Amino acid sequence: MTEGGRRRISKLSGRTSTSRFDRDAKTPETEDELHRFVLDAYGIDMPRVAVCPGHVAPMRALWLIYSRSSRAFIVLASRYGGKTHLAALLHLLFARFLPGHESIQLGSIEKQAQRASDLTEKLLMAESGTAARKHPLVAEIRRKITQFLNGSKFEIAAMTPNSVNGPHPHFVAVDELEFLPVENAAAWEESRSMSAGTTEIPALDLVTSTRKWRGSRMDKLLTAQEQAKARGEETAFEVLTWCFAETAANVPNCGKGCGCDKVVSGTWGNGKPRTFADECAGKLKRSAGYVPLGEIHAKFKQVARSYWDAQMSCSKPSLELMVLPDFSAARHCFIGWTPLPEVGPIAFGVDWGSTNPSAALWAQVVTQDEVMFGDRKIEKGTIIVFDEIYRANKSGAEVAELCWSREEFWRERVPGFRVQARVHDVQGKQTSRDFIARYPWQPTWSAQPQKDTPREARLISGLTERDRLLIDTSHVTFLQQEAETWRYPEKRLGRADTPVGEFDHSLSALRFIVGHVSMLQRHGHYGGMTTSDDVVVPMRPEGPVTGASRHRYKPIGESGYTLDSPFSQRGIG
Repeated sequence: MTEGGRRRISKLSGRTSTSRFDRDAKTPETEDELHRFVLDAYGIDMPRVAVCPGHVAPMRALWLIYSRSSRAFIVLASRYGGKTHLAALLHLLFARFLPGHESIQLGSIEKQAQRASDLTEKLLMAESGTAARKHPLVAEIRRKITQFLNGSKFEIAAMTPNSVNGPHPHFVAVDELEFLPVENAAAWEESRSMSAGTTEIPALDLVTSTRKWRGSRMDKLLTAQEQAKARGEETAFEVLTWCFAETAANVPNCGKGCGCDKVVSGTWGNGKPRTFADECAGKLKRSAGYVPLGEIHAKFKQVARSYWDAQMSCSKPSLELMVLPDFSAARHCFIGWTPLPEVGPIAFGVDWGSTNPSAALWAQVVTQDEVMFGDRKIEKGTIIVFDEIYRANKSGAEVAELCWSREEFWRERVPGFRVQARVHDVQGKQTSRDFIARYPWQPTWSAQPQKDTPREARLISGLTERDRLLIDTSHVTFLQQEAETWRYPEKRLGRADTPVGEFDHSLSALRFIVGHVSMLQRHGHYGGMTTSDDVVVPMRPEGPVTGASRHRYKPIGESGYTLDSPFSQRGIG
């Protein structure tokens, strides 16, 4: 859209003096005809040039979606790229040219959905020159519903489990999926069954959003389409992408006296100043959008490179706030591990969840100097997570049954298998007691340091950086998913050194294990702690000792017993 057109829409009040309305306007049947109608009716000159390889122009995206060339679309576009404007235009176009058409705009929060409603009213005012409710085609405008005289209807809602169960419109548009609150995550899956078509009006789904973090909801959705395409399968969504370059105003002298080489934001890895000229590389000579170069320069100088790459050039998700920026499935995940006793001790950790999932992990600490697993060389000090329980709405006793079953599985499969440390979420005291009371666990709860989430997060980050954390995904599913999305909060949301407490149940169990192991290695012992944090007095095991859980203790005098454990032979990384 032109800057003038943008100003006309954004500054419209309840009444204007010029009407663009043409009651006899014909239904657009080509991209050119649609572009002309949008320009004549709303004063919006949609950008028509795709500047970057693999991108589409916003006008091309509008036509592909309007003509329903695919069943479902994802629009990945930059901040300030007109994504919500695109959705508002589509709602009005469908309502006008498809009598009886029903559509809904779902926002990650209601305020986001309301933005689309506000934009449709401004577009109606731009066309009719009157208040939106007096537009010749409008029957009624209520807070969340716009009804048209031809039977079409447009409504808005926040994407919550309640709002997505019930209506079945022809067109469902989801805006800013990336910002959907975690408590409404189930609404996304529910919304996939909302749209319903007829022989006259096919069903259509649209998702518009930026992509922020690696492993985020939008990143996973895009990755799924890329993987399906690579396998030669039909994708669930057609992905349409544009960035700042497609919406930028044309710069005829781009690369020659435009001043972009003087606009600097940080440095490259080699220490060279990172200039906008590096980023642009002459692209804006071909652009035909509406955002002035000065505005783009201002944004470039104000934001970090990770933000720019993720939300302005749309080239890759940001790693800036990730707790484990070095984590990747290719480096840290494999299948087929067998926890042989001679490789190293095994630790168990559990995080209580109640209505949220309770998560339990089993991990082996490699204490041999070197272990070969196929072509992979596993270094001493590596922690290998090889099994997982992840279940919601389970009591301590019920979690115990699940965990006991898993340990029985490993005892039958691996001669000499036994757990040598058992740590837990100390905040769930009654749940912990119920867990231990259910079976004759050996050992029971082991010593744990005081909870220190920032430190434990840094330890796990260090392990992934040095490839000392591995996950056997044949039995462990959720830890990988959580590791890919584990991030620090934006500073305004809380302590910057404490990760966001969302979708981190298996990670919490891992934190307990890593905290326990590092504590023992600092003290050079394995066992329980006294009331002094500086003295470790190992405790004699209580209860019967079975062959499967027999402890290799040896006496050290009247003070107690110590475990001849390889945990203390070396630090964890």
